[in-house]
Amino acid sequence: MPVFFYFIDYVDAQAYFTNYDQDLIVSGGSAKFGADPKTFTKAQISHDRIDESADMTPRQVGVTLAANDPNLRQYFLSAPVKGISIEIYRANPTILPGTIDLADTILEFKGVAQSCGFKGYTVSANFISPLLQEDRIIPRYTYQKTCNHQVYSKQCKVVQSLYATSITVSAVNRFNKTVDVALTTLNIDSPSRAITISTETFNGGLLKDAGGNNYGIMANEIGVGAGLRLWLEWWPPNIQVGDTITIYPGCLRIPRICNALFNNLANFGGMPYVPTANPATDSILTGNDNS
Repeated sequence: MPVFFYFIDYVDAQAYFTNYDQDLIVSGGSAKFGADPKTFTKAQISHDRIDESADMTPRQVGVTLAANDPNLRQYFLSAPVKGISIEIYRANPTILPGTIDLADTILEFKGVAQSCGFKGYTVSANFISPLLQEDRIIPRYTYQKTCNHQVYSKQCKVVQSLYATSITVSAVNRFNKTVDVALTTLNIDSPSRAITISTETFNGGLLKDAGGNNYGIMANEIGVGAGLRLWLEWWPPNIQVGDTITIYPGCLRIPRICNALFNNLANFGGMPYVPTANPATDSILTGNDNS
């Protein structure tokens, strides 16, 4: 289930809730939340599905909160007088529980209250988003089979230093933009494990020279040159034979590589089982040939 953080601002007071089953700590929001880190209290709170559209009109979202504490009701009872604003953030549930960096969340919705009501201990409020709000980012996650995350990024969670290999350069071809090294296996991860280098291992990887310059690796060949040939994205003017370089594997952004190479399938940022055929447009195949 998606995990959300609800920041409710009531002019002279604030409320912090999460739909997670325990309190969560969020860091990196000091200017907005008033303290860093800030604890978001577990509560029976939910909101309607966010309506995404290209139309330049405000969006409305209904928020429901089980207000067992009578003090919480004040945030909604005086809405017409002082006004209420809300910000809803979505977090990655695979890294919970634990401290969440606000930079790793997505601002799902931001709006002001238009109306509210009560039924027993349930508070319901309707929020409308300001038109053309400037601080809502373009969604970083799209519904696609391949992973949306950049390898070694905060969202990917793979620790880059655990995948570093220092090796001596055996040959350089600046015309072809290649670097050869005598390497057939890698020791990676923690605890350390050995893997055999394949033609996929360094696709999209990184090479760092002795001066700290970074070169993207487009592809690699095995069984050539000194054992491994790396094809770089641009000419390596500072790399000489005998230099020590550091290389990092790349990721094809598919579940197989995420699991076998990086042991990181829990953080895979794609939807590998999204169907590619739509029966509404591609017709429904029944197995009967009526032609």
